[in-house]
Amino acid sequence: MSKLNTKIKLPKPTKKEINLVLELGVEIGDKNKKVTDIIKRDFHHRDKKTNKTQLTEKFDNILAGDNEDMKEDIKGFIKKQVQTMIKEKPVQFAILGDEQETHSVTIKKVTLPMIENIDGIYDNFNETDLGSYRVVKIAKPQKEELTLGEELLKWMRSQKKNGLYTGSKGMEKELEFYDFETVLQIAENAKKGII
Repeated sequence: MSKLNTKIKLPKPTKKEINLVLELGVEIGDKNKKVTDIIKRDFHHRDKKTNKTQLTEKFDNILAGDNEDMKEDIKGFIKKQVQTMIKEKPVQFAILGDEQETHSVTIKKVTLPMIENIDGIYDNFNETDLGSYRVVKIAKPQKEELTLGEELLKWMRSQKKNGLYTGSKGMEKELEFYDFETVLQIAENAKKGII
């Protein structure tokens, strides 16, 4: 099958449309700030035992109702806007404080794996929470401490452009792709004061 050379033709925006974009863009930005501030404050004052907020309770009430259009709108709002706003560092800090170093927070619908919590990364949820929206605090994976040798190999891979590593992804453990001779020569020159 050959590729088609499809050209899309769009009309050039008018000056009036450009002015409208600027006007609406600024207005959206202001409203976005207000919404983010309210969400941040609501999540900051969550019930730490149940992980409920006024907003999560409102979401659950709407999603338990009969208005299918409103349900779809709320699901889209949660996914595209609320979850995105919560990921911002200032919001994470407002909700978690110093705990943001080891945890992140979001809003999610509680699932069975979250209740089972095999890896121990979630807050405690129970069967009554299943399918409800909750503020979810998630433990961040701890960074693995590398040995000095592993750190050296990692650095050499980062210097691929200088020829210190010639392998590709998946070949990191194969030592023949590392140029140790050059590294030794650089160390020797540095020892002699020749850099």
